[in-house]
Amino acid sequence: MTDQLSFEGGVFKVIQGGRTVMGSDRRHVTLLPSANDFGTIAAPQNIVLNYPDVTKGWLYNWRARSVRNPGLPGYSLGEIGDGYIAAYAQEWSDTAVLAAAPAGCNFFAARVRISRTGAPSNTWIGNTILVKPPTGEWIPFSGSVLLEEMLGLCRAFSLYIDGSGNLVRHMQQSVSVGPAYTGNNVIGWAAGHSNASLGYLGATGAPAADGNQHDGGEWTYDGTVTTGPVGLPIFTDPATMHTNYTYSVNDPFTPSWGGYCRRISGDARETIPAGLTDGSGNIVVGGAAASVTDHTNYASTYSIDIAGKFGRAA
Repeated sequence: MTDQLSFEGGVFKVIQGGRTVMGSDRRHVTLLPSANDFGTIAAPQNIVLNYPDVTKGWLYNWRARSVRNPGLPGYSLGEIGDGYIAAYAQEWSDTAVLAAAPAGCNFFAARVRISRTGAPSNTWIGNTILVKPPTGEWIPFSGSVLLEEMLGLCRAFSLYIDGSGNLVRHMQQSVSVGPAYTGNNVIGWAAGHSNASLGYLGATGAPAADGNQHDGGEWTYDGTVTTGPVGLPIFTDPATMHTNYTYSVNDPFTPSWGGYCRRISGDARETIPAGLTDGSGNIVVGGAAASVTDHTNYASTYSIDIAGKFGRAA
């Protein structure tokens, strides 16, 4: 008894091969004839998805260390500046009509074949942006798929019948909010950055005599806003976006400034000793810049083959 019709307990059932394939207590889906298909395995419909580059700016991380040996004059100072390309929070989407669904259809089932034809040119927080679903092979499609997912970044693709009776494709790109860096995030030192407040000098005008290291650092960014939240640091190049500067001061009461890791010109939180700016508001370290030039491109392009069938769900 493999194929049969049954009516038990007020429920009508169709059984084939021992499986219940239809029942009056279940929701029914009727697929339309092949003439209504939106692509087939032999002759698929193809669409192209262009995900844009993320909205970007830059971050700058400043760090310093001062050391004085007890009983000896002077002290040494080391400073480091790192530039980072930053991604700003974003919610981007795009929807396009692919076809008008046959009258009365409210169901679309498909298989898709995904190919990424254009990949991001750079890593994202040190990791390669990979495609999550299988590529180059036919896979069942339930309506939506996450194509890329990284810390702070995701890209999704959807196919569905909208309220106007059209088969549409939808693209979504999301970038999360970056950490809430604060303007004067200085460890153990007073806020503001002058030779008197940065901690190089003690309250009496001399370097701290404890012989200990004094470390500090802070994040800032493109100069338009002075406190967080800001961008998510996604890329840095140690060869071109990193610089350091070290020097020693022999006279503890007359510091000799040769340059330091600049932050942002015009930032009211920073007191800039005379002679340390380059006249253009650039980050300078003894006259050299820590690059924040953006050579990254995080755009992605996909080619999607679709073989789908329309239907009517009860």
